Amino acid sequence: MATLVTGLQHLAASCKSATDKACILAFATYADRLDTEVTARAITKTVEKHLETMESRIKDATEKLSDATHEIGQSSTKLRDDLLETAEIVKDITVKLQEQTVQTPVIVQAGSYAQAVTSGGAPPLPLSHATTLARAQTRARQFIIDGMVRPQPGDDTLMEEVLLEKGNMALKLMKAPDDVRCKGVRWLANGGLMYEMTTEKGAKWVSAIENRANFIHHYGGDPDMKISGQSFQILVDFTPVHFDPSDSAALEWVEINNNMKEGSILEARWIKPVAYREENQRTALLALYLKTAEEANRALKHGLTICGKLLRPRKNIAEPRRCLKCQMVGARHVAATCRAAQDTCGTCGKTDHNTKACKVKDPAQRHCKNCGVDGHGAWDRTCPYFIQKKAELNARIPDSQYRYFPTADDPTSWETAIGGGKRQTWSAQNRR
Repeated sequence: MATLVTGLQHLAASCKSATDKACILAFATYADRLDTEVTARAITKTVEKHLETMESRIKDATEKLSDATHEIGQSSTKLRDDLLETAEIVKDITVKLQEQTVQTPVIVQAGSYAQAVTSGGAPPLPLSHATTLARAQTRARQFIIDGMVRPQPGDDTLMEEVLLEKGNMALKLMKAPDDVRCKGVRWLANGGLMYEMTTEKGAKWVSAIENRANFIHHYGGDPDMKISGQSFQILVDFTPVHFDPSDSAALEWVEINNNMKEGSILEARWIKPVAYREENQRTALLALYLKTAEEANRALKHGLTICGKLLRPRKNIAEPRRCLKCQMVGARHVAATCRAAQDTCGTCGKTDHNTKACKVKDPAQRHCKNCGVDGHGAWDRTCPYFIQKKAELNARIPDSQYRYFPTADDPTSWETAIGGGKRQTWSAQNRR
């Protein structure tokens, strides 16, 4: 049709007669319109056909969606019913378990290591652990009064029964809490008096700095008497000698520099008297008395910094007593009760003067009264006889086997020291 229209338009252009030209163009216009209508009808027919196809597909999809929705609804209903049934089963089981729990209760607790030690559970732990725990709990209830003079036989004024009543009377006058009471009292070998309280809280209350002087006052004691509570001693080897353990500011600086709690260090002192140091000696053995086992264990595990020097403390193991009169190591007496006729010098071993009056400076002139060896005094802790007596003593003390100070809530503090408790032998044959 488009070709006919084009041909008519060319024919009209070649005509000379205006009438013929107009007629031909009119016919071409009609043919063009006729072609447009045919095309429109064809397009309409094609679109309608496609719409019918789409409508059919949409209808099929709608029917399928409806069926799927119905199936989902049925599945949801079934799932809900299953869940309700499961909930009922769980409820019944819970009720039965509760009934069984009431009939046979089971208590589960995450107790401390110390509780495990004394609980009797399997596998059994060493008996020394329980013994150590009991000793630690007993020491925590004690405090000591230094400066007391042990009574002579027949002196009833200082009998334990009288002293116990005296201690409780002092607490009453101080208006101490009702649960702060003395349980018992015992004289110590060095003349001190040890009180045991009914609770650990009571011992801490009396030993508190703000209560010590008041207790001594109401106790009727001498102002020179001192109260000391439980402390934990550690030894610090190779401490610079320019450190002053008697300076409270120096001790405070040690606490700050090592992130310790204020007042953690109760006391510090040199093990060997300054007068006995070697010429040009730069380091010495320092004893620190700490307030808590936790602070002492932290120092033992992580070390201390004193005067800028990193140091590795060690636990102070119990040492045998040395009589300052006869110089016997392992003696069961002190100088005040020693039966020796005269003093023995702890440095040179002679009996014509005491240790303080000794003028020996040359280490080669020193003589040990206990092992009979020259080169060291009776006070020397490297003496083989002293080492033997120390081993014998530690074998009788359960605490000595532990590297740290055992605490109830820290299992790592119960680590045993390698080789601890081994005995060393010494006899007169070792002397020369």
